[in-house]
Amino acid sequence: MNYKIRRLADYAACLLHAEKSGVVHSVYRKTINLSAGGRLVSIQAADSPLSPISLISELTGSEMARLGIEPGQPFAVREGILQITGSKGIHSFSLLYAEKVRLFLTPCRGTEAPDTLARQIIRALSLADTGGFRPLFFSPDTAVSDPMLACARDRIRRALSMFREESWNVCASELSRLIGLGTGLTPCGDDFLCGVLAGLTLCHMAGHPFAHALKRELRSHLNDTNDISRAFLRCALDSYFSCAVVSLREISGAGDIADAFLAIGHSSGTDTLCGILFTLRFLRGSITEKGGKHSRVSRL
Repeated sequence: MNYKIRRLADYAACLLHAEKSGVVHSVYRKTINLSAGGRLVSIQAADSPLSPISLISELTGSEMARLGIEPGQPFAVREGILQITGSKGIHSFSLLYAEKVRLFLTPCRGTEAPDTLARQIIRALSLADTGGFRPLFFSPDTAVSDPMLACARDRIRRALSMFREESWNVCASELSRLIGLGTGLTPCGDDFLCGVLAGLTLCHMAGHPFAHALKRELRSHLNDTNDISRAFLRCALDSYFSCAVVSLREISGAGDIADAFLAIGHSSGTDTLCGILFTLRFLRGSITEKGGKHSRVSRL
């Protein structure tokens, strides 16, 4: 049976070029995760959002569910064709005519752009009705009864306090302990940290001592979460993010931002937005405050 891959993330393409064989890692209704050389790539249904590990197929979710592909089945890439040997025969996915999409994140243009983006994200969060970390940033004065949220709030507050004291390593250590916090394929803490890393790039802080400290800490704690979430954290550490994140600089309006990030998952998208907002509004604002200019720091 032959199918086509319509869109292909450049990060996933590079991985398949380096590792031409592996096994099926896991299967969900709209996603087939493949493991190659200890890294993951994902064949996804046609209407799926594009991530750095995505291969967007022409199939619907229902069609993918009927393929009979199961974990442990082998796959190989030969001459631009990805073949999975399953119980119902060989499934071939052509990569030859796929649109390759670059998902490497670059900084915002202009000194005021991060502030404008932060305001749009706050409005986007007001339009979203999700769980996760959203209450910590959209309604920070609300009492928190969820133990996971209470733990996250305490760690984030301590991290911010350490950042203001320029204790970069301690701040990074506090934030790294959010890895694996929460439930689901990508825990809330992991999505939030991906957002923090994206924010560091967007507001020209990728070379800051804290950014280097955070990346060191996160790399040393990658095994504290599950395989799928670890794959996205690795991408973020290499400055590769979902299409929604990479397109943030061009998205006009809070409504469009909300729509793009809500498509990622129940709270994964808004958790990522919270991480970006944390960097743009709180970390960057702390630096501005120390510089003697008008403070952009809000309460958390």
